[in-house]
Amino acid sequence: MTLIAVAAGKGSPGVSITALVLAAVWPRPAVLAECDPSGGDLVFTLRREGGDVLAGDRGIVSLATALRVPGAATEVLAHAQMADGGLPVLVGVEGERIVLRSHMARANSQWRDLTTAVSNARKLPTKIPATTSSFMPTWKCRTS
Repeated sequence: MTLIAVAAGKGSPGVSITALVLAAVWPRPAVLAECDPSGGDLVFTLRREGGDVLAGDRGIVSLATALRVPGAATEVLAHAQMADGGLPVLVGVEGERIVLRSHMARANSQWRDLTTAVSNARKLPTKIPATTSSFMPTWKCRTS
């Protein structure tokens, strides 16, 4: 089996993509293992064949954990996920960047909801006629 390692200094761009391209075009079957200790990006970059995102709980960490437990599944492919195109991938550890990205994605989603609400509010009439109460809720109280 051939082992190819692509390494660079801290925060160097292009290392994961270079490894991805090498694994994808390698003439023999290959597994892409993302071993960036500061957190991986492939879980956000790649998709499964159906378009779903890769799971963050299966990959390098689950393989390392299984290697410490007697009798656990220690085959690499048992912890890999198939990316679109058929490349087995071991996603990297979750670092601060991944946690920050998930918070940013949540904030971005909330921002979109807010801008949609504001956009919809702009479509309401600017003046409500005093004689029209169709915009005002009517409350009926029942007394028994």
